[in-house]
Amino acid sequence: MRSTKFPLVAALSLVTLLAGSSYAAGFSAGIGAGIHKFTGDAGEGIKTGIVVQAFGDYMISPMWAAGADLGYSTSKHEDDGKLAEDVYPGGGLTGKISSSFKVTSFGAHAKFFPPMTGSPIAPYLVAGVGMYNWKGEWSVPGQSQDESGTDFGFRGGAGANYSVNPVFGINAEADFRSIMTENESTNMFSVRAGVVFKLASK
Repeated sequence: MRSTKFPLVAALSLVTLLAGSSYAAGFSAGIGAGIHKFTGDAGEGIKTGIVVQAFGDYMISPMWAAGADLGYSTSKHEDDGKLAEDVYPGGGLTGKISSSFKVTSFGAHAKFFPPMTGSPIAPYLVAGVGMYNWKGEWSVPGQSQDESGTDFGFRGGAGANYSVNPVFGINAEADFRSIMTENESTNMFSVRAGVVFKLASK
């Protein structure tokens, strides 16, 4: 993958977001973990990996909110753990291969909650933008190489909050991300589950 180094100036434009139902207006924060899979060019040879994401939201109306998110994902290449002499016969390389791909993201998002009066379940749609710092690493004993970059990207998805009590809930979300890397399509799909806490109300 090659980077198109977008200036970090290029903006995490904040979009309008989260809406009410069982969650009243105010601040909330959460964290979740799950799995992700790259698709497109980036999906060739990369295994399903692990993703962790934290987020904060501010309810700006009974149906919309705005927020920010921070994510980290790590995946292994199919070559990881194999012997170099088997994967690259005649290449003069020996020993076990270590190969991984990591992405750290920071973004802004909007969530829309359709009205669900009286229900403890609050489904929503989410859309966002962000900056994605990625790094691919490959090594065998005595030799290593890596490639990294920072690129702009988009995401969209759907999720739901389940209100256990007025300050604590369970969250589940699935989303699709497209990272604008040069000459290649870098897309990823993820599914996560976690917890959400209501921090303050208007």
